[in-house]
Amino acid sequence: MINITPSDILVVSDWHLGFPGTQIKKINQFLDELLANKPFDKLILNGDIFDLNWQFFQKIIERHQEILTKLVKINQMGTKIIYILGNHDPLTANQKNYLYSFLNKIGLNDINILPAFQLKQNNSVYLVNHGHMFDTFIAEHKLASDWSDIGYRVTIAFDNFLGIGLTENIVRIFRRYTNWSNLYEKRCQRYLKKRKYQGLILGHTHEPKILEWIVKQKKYFKLPINLINVSEYLSLKNQPKEKVKKYFYNSGDWIEPGHCTYLVISATGQVELKYYNT
Repeated sequence: MINITPSDILVVSDWHLGFPGTQIKKINQFLDELLANKPFDKLILNGDIFDLNWQFFQKIIERHQEILTKLVKINQMGTKIIYILGNHDPLTANQKNYLYSFLNKIGLNDINILPAFQLKQNNSVYLVNHGHMFDTFIAEHKLASDWSDIGYRVTIAFDNFLGIGLTENIVRIFRRYTNWSNLYEKRCQRYLKKRKYQGLILGHTHEPKILEWIVKQKKYFKLPINLINVSEYLSLKNQPKEKVKKYFYNSGDWIEPGHCTYLVISATGQVELKYYNT
């Protein structure tokens, strides 16, 4: 059961439409429940909604027309939809145009496709990004990343077919052995230290999670000299760092058994991690 108010923002990611192991039935049921509710503020699709590694893009679109139709209907009832691109769905200009034209054939809509999004909520600003920008393992170990991705997907297929939890145990062992999760989160924390964002809202890792960090941050940020008051800048520069709270939010995924998670952000800025259970 989904409990949302008209002012709420929902964030989902990592549907991986096109990959045989994704949980299409639950995604459809989730969208049906959203359609049965009153309109809410925003639905943010935070990357890897499609999975271009497995099928041709046009074939994926046509095969999942039912899901796209429901998204258009949600948009038409008054909910703004923002689609952030991930590392498995980095749409080319031609693919974007094809998707826009396909959506327009379904019905009038204003769904936005963006590389990232700055979300302002209750006097705080959050960066909404799929999260692969913080994953140096992909860039530094491309071959190993490709092979681990294949192994991950094979175990997902077995899990969903047999109803076992093999994937989560294997991933937990891999991440503990490589310290991957800690390194990823430290990169996110360093990023936030140097910026005014209150937090990061990510997907990518398939680890539904909320973290709160206390970090020491400067009271000034480097800006072009013509945009700031010089005397004010110098006075702030000489002040000591202050302790501030920063937040890490991950919306999880919809392919691992037992996940199917999403974030709900209220008008007051409170963020909750929810598990969708049918």
